[in-house]
Amino acid sequence: LVVPALVGTAALVFASTARVRAVLSHGRAATDDALVAALVREQTALAVFEGVALAVALALAASWVARQLGRELGAVIEAGEKIGARELGTRVPVQSKLGLERFHEAFNAMAEKLEGAEAAVRAADERAQEFSQRLAHAQSLAAVGQVAASLAPEVGSPLTAILLRARLA
Repeated sequence: LVVPALVGTAALVFASTARVRAVLSHGRAATDDALVAALVREQTALAVFEGVALAVALALAASWVARQLGRELGAVIEAGEKIGARELGTRVPVQSKLGLERFHEAFNAMAEKLEGAEAAVRAADERAQEFSQRLAHAQSLAAVGQVAASLAPEVGSPLTAILLRARLA
């Protein structure tokens, strides 16, 4: 849409310039008021048309950039929401039509670090749980040892008497 408008503008400017050269080459005086007024109107119309064409081209380019930016930032927002929902393997594509590759790479690096930190926390939790189980087992063995230690003198006295009688007999 923009390219045909710009090509059309260039064609009009070329045609207008050709008409001015044709008039001047036929020997007409350049001071002819009607000719000058017509050329001024034509050049003014061309300048207005060029301005409108440029405004339309800029509006279309801005619209395209806004749509692309919306898509790319929408993908990053969506990935951020997934990471917030504990889907830590989520990444955003690094390709960008707007030069946001560095932003996407930084987001993905952050997601990788979060995933690594989550794995480290999970591993630490598993080790702590294993340690807690070992500690509980050690405490129960210590309790059994304490019971056995308190019963040893009471069991030892009768056994000593039985052993002495057995040796005497």
